[in-house]
Amino acid sequence: SAGKRDYTLRSFEENLVPHFKKEEEILFPLARNKRKEISELVDELIVDHQKIYLLIERVKNSNSVEEDLNELGKLLESHIRKEERELFQELQKVLSEDELDNLESDLGIASSSCKV
Repeated sequence: SAGKRDYTLRSFEENLVPHFKKEEEILFPLARNKRKEISELVDELIVDHQKIYLLIERVKNSNSVEEDLNELGKLLESHIRKEERELFQELQKVLSEDELDNLESDLGIASSSCKV
């Protein structure tokens, strides 16, 4: 529906775009050269961002809004799970407590999402 589309697009611009920018400017460069597995994970997450941006563009002009929104929801869910369950888990092994704390405050995330 048009209401869902508008809400999603507004939410994306206000919340996800700034979040993605922080990840791309702060988190990913920090994580990239720590270990090969982490770098590969960062590459996957960057591809996710690109897919999400493309899907958002599709939603803007979509004739099948429900379908596209469902696809977007699934992609966002798997992206978040990959960040929380894989990337942050790996980063805990290679970053110091101070680095983790700084990262959390730079990204504006609660420590619960980084800590197990």
